[in-house]
Order: sequence, then C-alpha cells, then structure tokens
Amino acid sequence: MRSLSKPHQALGALINYQGKGSLAAYLTRELGLATSVSFAFSRTSDGEMFSISLGLTPKGLARRDDVIAYVFSYLDLIREQGVPAYVIAEVTQLAELFWNYKGVSPY
Repeated sequence: MRSLSKPHQALGALINYQGKGSLAAYLTRELGLATSVSFAFSRTSDGEMFSISLGLTPKGLARRDDVIAYVFSYLDLIREQGVPAYVIAEVTQLAELFWNYKGVSPY
C-alpha cells in the first residue's frame, strides 16, 4: 500500500462522507441532531489544523454535548482502527487525477 503523505485528505474524506455508516449519516438521518457535517484543513505559520463544522438542528443544539461526544468517538474509532485501505486508495487516485490534469483547461 502506498504511503499517504497528506493524511488530512483521508481524514477529510471520512468526515465529509455522507453515505451509510458515516458520521454525517448517523448525526443527520439517524439521530436528527445535525443538518450538515463538514471537514476543513488549513496550514498556518505555527502548524496545521483541521476543523469539523456541524450544522445543528434545535434537537442537536439541545444535545450538543452528545454531538461532541459522537464526533470524538468517531475520531477515536479512526485512531484505533486506522483509515480503511479503500479510502487511502480513493484519495490517492483523486490526487493523481488532479495532478495529471492540473493546468489542463477545458476551454
């Protein structure tokens, strides 16, 4: 398996994923606590950081401590089990496609 030099891309893919079994699906469709879940990454002069943004429903706002616990539990799960190989392969493939077509204008 290839080494992932930009692990934030794999983490972002997992957090931004909206399908079955995802954090977003659980918080939005199953529990009705959120309207959206998204991941952002940035570099600063001091280092790198990521953020997870959640659009909360009124129910989610009332249960914000539970929502925070779900997010950290999901991050713990990723830490314990690692990033699935298919996510790494997908992120790698997308990065290669981007690199191969960088600068290619459709016009």
